[in-house]
Amino acid sequence: MFSFSKRKNDIDIKFADIHCHLLPGLDDGSRDMEMTKQMLQEARDDGIETIVFTPHVRRPWLDRNTEDVIRTFESVKEIGRDINPDFNLYLGCELYYSHEILEEKSGLITSINSTDYLLVEFSTSIHFNELLQGIDELINRGYAPIIAHIERYECLVRKPERVVELYKRGIYLQ
Repeated sequence: MFSFSKRKNDIDIKFADIHCHLLPGLDDGSRDMEMTKQMLQEARDDGIETIVFTPHVRRPWLDRNTEDVIRTFESVKEIGRDINPDFNLYLGCELYYSHEILEEKSGLITSINSTDYLLVEFSTSIHFNELLQGIDELINRGYAPIIAHIERYECLVRKPERVVELYKRGIYLQ
């Protein structure tokens, strides 16, 4: 999905940030465009060449307008090109999973760069079987889920072997 390359001391370094809240004023990330600019400069300095902007899709942020998100992303892309012309900047979202959100707000659900990949977050107290059901629902809807924050889910922390089970099922973990 991504193509990266950066040479440092003859080592090919490949960094991508697939989970960030740098679109200004949209959720719990960047407050304004100046902060976004500073964060993009830091990303460049850290060798990050690919960034996927993942604004939250969950309550209380469900009322935002998809076109506003896209306009903000396009403005940030312009700033990003000035900072590093080689940046690969993509739009996605961090979906807080619920069956209801898939039904009612599908216009806000943005897969990564219009691919099948979708960053998804679940309740930290979700039961493992419910987690599997949610993953199956996303797969059945055509997504390739990438589970965010795996260190937060009680069902995985209590039984780390379940992380291996998810991996063996071909589930992506962030």
